[in-house]
Amino acid sequence: MKNPDSPQTGPDQVSPPLELYLRHLGLPAGSELDETTGPLAEQAQGWYRRNGKPWTRSHLAALAKIEEDSVHLEDGTVLSSRVLAEGARRSGTHSISILAVSAGQEVDERIAELWAADKPDEAMFLNAYADALTEHLRSLEARKALDRFSAEELRVLPYYSPGYDGWELAGQAPLLKALPTPLPGPLKVLPSGGLKPAKSTLAVFALTSSGAQEPAEDY
Repeated sequence: MKNPDSPQTGPDQVSPPLELYLRHLGLPAGSELDETTGPLAEQAQGWYRRNGKPWTRSHLAALAKIEEDSVHLEDGTVLSSRVLAEGARRSGTHSISILAVSAGQEVDERIAELWAADKPDEAMFLNAYADALTEHLRSLEARKALDRFSAEELRVLPYYSPGYDGWELAGQAPLLKALPTPLPGPLKVLPSGGLKPAKSTLAVFALTSSGAQEPAEDY
């Protein structure tokens, strides 16, 4: 089985769909931006396309064993989650694809600068754009995983992340440690379990040897 690492994704290669951006702004799908919100949205997108440095990295890891409340990888990493372990056992999971996605540290720094400069509207729109981009990158990687592993007649299960029900946020640390370094950009786990840069996410896709291939957004 191949173990490709995904390349870094440049800022000019991807933008989140408008409806996703609207959702992160708290607006319903189909909404139209007006003369006030439109320029703010365009300004956020324009800044990010000039300055943002999003990246993704995926890594295939084989399972050594599955215990009642944990999954053990062959490299010694232990992922402590009863839900993950039960799902892996039930589905016959033999490997997982670990995914890291980040909108980059530059956007975190810019958002902080805007808040410090008393520009809350600009900060909020850029924050929503970065959130939407991170979610969109994860969705793109889900599709890539489906396409990549279906060619090897493997089933790709829906992604699952620390912080979801049944997997404590503390699970971010061993998951990040299981990724080969160096990563395309900075990423670390804070004592709270959150990630820095904040506009980042870690996820796993379980792989099995049978079943229909269906894309999904939840574990």
